[in-house]
Amino acid sequence: LEMKHEGGLLVSAELSPDGSLLLTIGTQEGCIWCAVSGRKLMQLQDGATAGSFSPDGCLVAGVAFDGIGRLWSTATGKVLKLLPPAADQKTDVSLAVFSKAGLLLLTAAGSAAQLWEAAGAFRPLGPALRGHLDDIRAAAFSPDGALAVTASQDATARLWEAASGLCLRVLRAHSAGLTTVDFSPAGTQCLTASVDGRVCVWQLAAVMAATAPAVAGEEACCVLAAQGGVANAVHFAPDGRSFQLASAWEGLQIFGSASGEEQLRVSGNHGEWVRCAAFSPDGLLIITGAYDGTVRLWSSYSGECLGKLRGHCEAVIAVQIRST
Repeated sequence: LEMKHEGGLLVSAELSPDGSLLLTIGTQEGCIWCAVSGRKLMQLQDGATAGSFSPDGCLVAGVAFDGIGRLWSTATGKVLKLLPPAADQKTDVSLAVFSKAGLLLLTAAGSAAQLWEAAGAFRPLGPALRGHLDDIRAAAFSPDGALAVTASQDATARLWEAASGLCLRVLRAHSAGLTTVDFSPAGTQCLTASVDGRVCVWQLAAVMAATAPAVAGEEACCVLAAQGGVANAVHFAPDGRSFQLASAWEGLQIFGSASGEEQLRVSGNHGEWVRCAAFSPDGLLIITGAYDGTVRLWSSYSGECLGKLRGHCEAVIAVQIRST
């Protein structure tokens, strides 16, 4: 099934939680599609440069062309609410992330973030979250929604208490800007990845017990080297026992979450760097997409290439597997 996004260069794509809808974000428009028929259902009002589904699939939170955050209805594509940056924040909103239960939303603009109540009126919760010295590139909530983490171009990540907006710890172990962040399914670990070629596995109990106030360094984490340098994407497996790392080479690495030891390395089926990767919901498969336009399916246990998906003529920027 092929869907042709005509709204400029495609920058992201995401399936809804139930797998029935597809959200595509391009440089000229954001669209919602029927993932079964491939039919375009609607364009998002005011356009979109970033977006993601709410856990119930009823909303899209993201950023419009004017740099102001938006909430869109997935039933109509209409704007339901504006999510502006803090009054003194002159930069555009760049990302929006829901908590797993859909009760909270985090938006980022420049070096500041804002927590929102997402269960009702979408009102801001307290003042903006400040402390980063450069732009926030990624963010995530812990599975229970109690913590939020922001990853910045300033080479640090910050752990925030969602209820109060208090910065609990600054995670310092990287020497360059961070690219992505992820919580383990149990909420006991956090991954950070950077263009410095390192991935850090943070044990949150050790982080919170760090003696230096509000600071955790390398003593609270396991530091791993990405094959090829830049770490493009890291994600925990659904059971939390391992995580995958896609970096600046033609393969993929899988590490044990507890030991930090490399468990599996697969390579040889992509012609260029792997840009993105994702586990299947049961953790048995990994799907990878590369800059050469190729997509591959792998066994997460044996590393065997199970399938080669063709159809793209340019770089693959997003991959996802949903159970329906």
